[in-house]
Amino acid sequence: MNKIPLLVMLDKIRPELEPLASHYLIEQENIAKNRYLTLLAANMLELGGPSEVQIRLFEMLLVSMKAEFPANFYLQQATSLDSSELKEIISFMKIDEGVSNAYLFDLIVLMRISCALSEQDVQRLSQQFSILSVNELRARRIIFWALKMMMGETTFDENEMADDIIPNVIVGYDYRIGSVNKFPNIVGCVINSGVISVSHTGSAATVYNQVSFPACLITRVYNGFGNYEIWCVNEGMKSPAIRVIAYLKGLNAWWPMFESIDVGVKPAI
Repeated sequence: MNKIPLLVMLDKIRPELEPLASHYLIEQENIAKNRYLTLLAANMLELGGPSEVQIRLFEMLLVSMKAEFPANFYLQQATSLDSSELKEIISFMKIDEGVSNAYLFDLIVLMRISCALSEQDVQRLSQQFSILSVNELRARRIIFWALKMMMGETTFDENEMADDIIPNVIVGYDYRIGSVNKFPNIVGCVINSGVISVSHTGSAATVYNQVSFPACLITRVYNGFGNYEIWCVNEGMKSPAIRVIAYLKGLNAWWPMFESIDVGVKPAI
């Protein structure tokens, strides 16, 4: 009786042992998933692959998406991809920003996982960013998050890509609000979405700044008012509390790959 080699068995169960989170396309019809995966496969073939590590990563994407077919099917489909089908795939991706973000991120990871990108690889990526009508800022954010995940750091000017978050102001004591006196020092950290309430009890009333943030990287925490980091003491002032690079729509599958922290303060019970 022929026994399946151990390494082959390990490869087969790897996607189950090290799964990605559910992919953004998981709820799409199979035809949409198949087209998406066929285009990814076509890129791998164009790169002279797929390499062993690309196949492993591609199979993890199939699991996260609950794809209809195995990897070999999409590689075979990619060999007969024509311009009419390519046009349909691109048109589908352009409808939803989350889909195009997911595709470009998946593509960057698949291209970069084996080796550094060549000048020709960069040109291929640039063409696909362009045809999907991705502007420069969104393109930089997609590349930023891809490099952050794979390399742990980037050479981008993070503040240039970030957005300010303005806190909400609540006046009056409320025991249900779990609060802190100082915003945590988390510049440079990837954090889960949440809310932090910063309080200051003055002579007149207790004032809360509620800072709601998405899953993001914190690039700056602004200086507050006095020793309590209250950023705006009335509705007429719009001082920002933090500056962040938000995690992009569509990149659901990859979030577990980041070392994120939870900093939201839960209300008192």
